[in-house]
Amino acid sequence: MSLSKNQRDLPQLCSLAIFSQMSLLDRISAHQVCLEWYHRVREVNHRTVKSLTIIFKNGPSAVNFTELINDSKNILRSARLLTNSDGSPQFAMHRLTKCNLFRLGDDDQLNLITLKQIASTFPSIPELIFATTLGKKFELLTEMLKNYHWQRQLISLKVIFKGYPYYRDPTILQPLFTAINSLPALKYLTLKEVELYDLPILVQLNEISCEFRELFLNSLQQYAVKNTGELSVKVSGFVQLGDYITVLSQLSAQLRGSINCLIFSTLHRNIFLSCGLFFPNLTVLYLRWPSYCRFSELFTTLSQLHRLQQLSLEIDLTHFDPKHPFPPLRAQLSSVVALDLSLRLKAHSQVHLLSLHETMPNLQAIDFSGVCCENCELKSNCHQEVLGILQRSTRIPPNRLSYNFDEKIYNFAENLLSE
Repeated sequence: MSLSKNQRDLPQLCSLAIFSQMSLLDRISAHQVCLEWYHRVREVNHRTVKSLTIIFKNGPSAVNFTELINDSKNILRSARLLTNSDGSPQFAMHRLTKCNLFRLGDDDQLNLITLKQIASTFPSIPELIFATTLGKKFELLTEMLKNYHWQRQLISLKVIFKGYPYYRDPTILQPLFTAINSLPALKYLTLKEVELYDLPILVQLNEISCEFRELFLNSLQQYAVKNTGELSVKVSGFVQLGDYITVLSQLSAQLRGSINCLIFSTLHRNIFLSCGLFFPNLTVLYLRWPSYCRFSELFTTLSQLHRLQQLSLEIDLTHFDPKHPFPPLRAQLSSVVALDLSLRLKAHSQVHLLSLHETMPNLQAIDFSGVCCENCELKSNCHQEVLGILQRSTRIPPNRLSYNFDEKIYNFAENLLSE
């Protein structure tokens, strides 16, 4: 009896289905059993594994690597509440699962063997995320990036260090940057909490996300001008941007226009008041309300950013008398759809001073955090009162309001249902 093609392929299809359900470590073991399994495991990996995350963690730690990796995307918490018409999230978050995650320990000799096996078993990975609390592990990343297959196929690389202060050992980082700069296919690069070195790879990148350092601005000025594509720049750093005003002013309008995400605690007055000229294409901005700026001036200045979609604001209203009315806010931030709001208040009524229904008429989601009212009688339920005021004034659906406290998100809709 002759067999159809589907029947002849059944054993192969079954084995591929089995391999696709294996954890990554099990796939490495299966990869070494025989030549047939070697090819089938590679085929499954090529089909199913589009991103690989390698984490080094020094014993028990409170570090939430999932949150750390998602924060590196520079997507506000409020923006993560937004959904499309079909219910899917507008901004996809990274999820760590057994099918994309390796957790490695402290034995460097064993780790090096494992990493070589990873590179052999997963030769066609387009995205690599390397996160560690141990800076010395970057030596292993340098060796991985020298792998023949990864060196030619890696499109996206995220290098994340969690520690204090940021990692700066030149004997380890200089070879790492040499390896990064030699990746011919790389288009997306994220560097978080590591000292920066020369970045000639800016010539070919589509997007870079890193901390704000003068050396980075120099690299931007030297290499990004030779980039013939559209370079997107996301920069962060809890420093005074005024420290770099001289270098910033030397950047061409085209380079300043490539910066679309700023994460800063404070801005130099001259830069802040002219942010529409300095950074006309900003889509994401994290900002603490500068003390040198009047409340109305804050919104007038932000209204210059016509492409701003995600805004994180930290505002202290405790030095204002809640009985003293503010002049009405005339400026509109009509492009803002997601707001992360951190408030310090004297009274709940001060929330109305923001006039969010007028200043941000197209707002779709709010994540509220920070200390609420001084001497509030409601104590732990104070945030509920503030969220209620925000919901009633903006008409935002309850499932798009959340409260962030000590890295725990409390969904306002769930609290309403419980009541």
